[in-house]
Amino acid sequence: MRRTIAMALAFGLVLTLAPPVLAEPLKVVSETPPVLPGFSQFVLHSDRIGRDFWVTVNAPSTVLFLPGQKLPAVYALDAGYGIAGPQGALLSGTEAMAPAIIVSVGYRTGEAINRNTDLLHNKLIQDGHTIGGGGAAFEAFLLEDLKPFIEAKFPVDPTRSVLFGHSFGGLFAANVFADRPDAFAGYVIGSASAWADPA
Repeated sequence: MRRTIAMALAFGLVLTLAPPVLAEPLKVVSETPPVLPGFSQFVLHSDRIGRDFWVTVNAPSTVLFLPGQKLPAVYALDAGYGIAGPQGALLSGTEAMAPAIIVSVGYRTGEAINRNTDLLHNKLIQDGHTIGGGGAAFEAFLLEDLKPFIEAKFPVDPTRSVLFGHSFGGLFAANVFADRPDAFAGYVIGSASAWADPA
């Protein structure tokens, strides 16, 4: 009887000391079969933010010569305006740019309005509506959830990643650069909406 009680207590202690099972930061909701070589599309659910993101990955057709060779990644906000991946392929194909994996981060159809929350670190009033304030959560999603997911699935060199943003995306990239300049090896900031957050 004492042995049974001791075993039950030991088992309970093991369960108590076991680390809690944490929710996955990202869940693959869907993965579209590649239509073209090097082209992948995912719908990823972020527990951190509580909604889905549409992520397109364009890998160059370049052949990796060395075992374990990795490429830089360009993270393009606003889904890369639908052209970041093809432009990256064109530029690297003509050797105007070193080959890179282009990761376009956007929203599902009809949900692009969420960029007004995600890309602004501070809230502001626009046309009588409060927007913004989700920049810190989106930054954590990008750096702590999406980047590790991409680096686990594709031959990405995490020390050579670049963040690209335009308009509100440029403002977001400027905020990341100001807060954590070493989060990316480079920043491409176009037409940043500085009026929305002059500081």
